[in-house]
Amino acid sequence: GIEDAKQAVKEHANNFVDVIKIVAFGERLGLLKDEMKAIVETAHELRMKVTAHATADWVVKDAVEAGVDGIEHAYDISDSTIMLLKSRNVYVVPTDPSADVFMRVGEVQKVKDQTLEKVNNELTGIRKRLKKMFDMGLMIVNGSDMYIDLEQSQGDGAKQSIVAYFESGLTAAESLRTATWNAAAALGKTGQYGALKEKHAADLVIFNGDLEKDFKKVLFQVKSVMKDGVVVYTKQ
Repeated sequence: GIEDAKQAVKEHANNFVDVIKIVAFGERLGLLKDEMKAIVETAHELRMKVTAHATADWVVKDAVEAGVDGIEHAYDISDSTIMLLKSRNVYVVPTDPSADVFMRVGEVQKVKDQTLEKVNNELTGIRKRLKKMFDMGLMIVNGSDMYIDLEQSQGDGAKQSIVAYFESGLTAAESLRTATWNAAAALGKTGQYGALKEKHAADLVIFNGDLEKDFKKVLFQVKSVMKDGVVVYTKQ
């Protein structure tokens, strides 16, 4: 209900959260548009952003019309809904799998006769939709949605979604931007993070190789990490 929705946001605010995520619809859960509007209005009054789990086109549309700031997944999305998101400056976190992740998931789930060619064919649809969202001007933000144990670190899982954007046709620079400048903008932290500029946090990564020439390999070859201007990791 509307009052419960407002109260839930207030309770989270009192516990110092800085973003509200809702399930617009999916997996036995769903919110009416008026409930979503109540959540968004309350969160915005309390200076918090709202992002929505939304996979189908009609769910994405309802969530955006309710005023959310971001959409998670958007696996099915029409051109008209893309334009709606663009007109309202709503960002999208596609959470797409790379070919490598898709292969690993298949191995965990014991999928028979799986090949890289078959995997790439299966990923054709979501890759085309991601490239279309990007080409139509939506801000794409990195997010891995990595909850299956693939015997890799969460950091590498997060990188795999950046690889997925690269495999969808974004350049190396455009793919990295989803996790730097775009991510900072989505969090309302533009001017503090996401760029190599004066008065920004000195959080830097140095890679051992040329990202533009061999992106998918070099992205996993971290040479050094700096946090707040202090080197916290150097590969021995």
